[in-house]
Amino acid sequence: CKPTIVSYNGLISALVLARRTEEAVVMFEELKEEGFDGTWVTFSQLARAFRNTLEGAEKILLLERIYKLLTRGERTSNVGSPIISLLISAYGALGRYGDAKRVFDSLEGPSDAGCLRAILFACGNTSPPKWEEALGLLHSSDIVGESIGPTHVDAIAVSNAMIACAKADEWEEALQLLRLYGGNRTSIVAFNALIASCGRSGRPDLAMEVLNEMDVFEVTPDTVSFRNAVIACNQAQHAQRLNVKSEATSLFEWW
Repeated sequence: CKPTIVSYNGLISALVLARRTEEAVVMFEELKEEGFDGTWVTFSQLARAFRNTLEGAEKILLLERIYKLLTRGERTSNVGSPIISLLISAYGALGRYGDAKRVFDSLEGPSDAGCLRAILFACGNTSPPKWEEALGLLHSSDIVGESIGPTHVDAIAVSNAMIACAKADEWEEALQLLRLYGGNRTSIVAFNALIASCGRSGRPDLAMEVLNEMDVFEVTPDTVSFRNAVIACNQAQHAQRLNVKSEATSLFEWW
């Protein structure tokens, strides 16, 4: 009998379960040669093959083989998002923001939470961090997530945008995001990045304030949280001693 999209999805699923990732990609390529378009099930199954298996360039190579075969109808949030978001994240993990943005911009129609999270992760994992782009992408989205904040912006997306701002030492912007959208699903990594950014910017008072407010958001501080707060205080004390020493030296030179 002639193959159908259902039979192809079944074969891809079986190959994924057997951890035969490249063969699953080959099966997708055959599916396309037969004139079929993938469905959400197709791309969800393919995405499973890449979780906790391949990394780096090898992962990107196989994902690109899938991505290059996507039609406009498949490059949408409700069809191809599982693969597209993985490819954006893979480029982001390597600090390749330009490639991540290229893939994100190829989406037809609005983004979903997965793709938004991925591109905001890429914004914070490049050098220098693309904090302005992160804010623009976040504020122009209408993603409704699981946050308990008043605007219900996706909590993981907010966390990734906070991290991008904090890494760029734009602590005011990160703090504003926390005030506007923070909730009990804001990641502890975002809190820790904000505490560290406050410390680097000479604001140990705000670093301690964020640490104390974690309880308000029902997020339990970890060892990194306390360490970053201590470092923030130490940095401020060190800067104060340097200022005192500099003033004393200047006075001695004047005499």
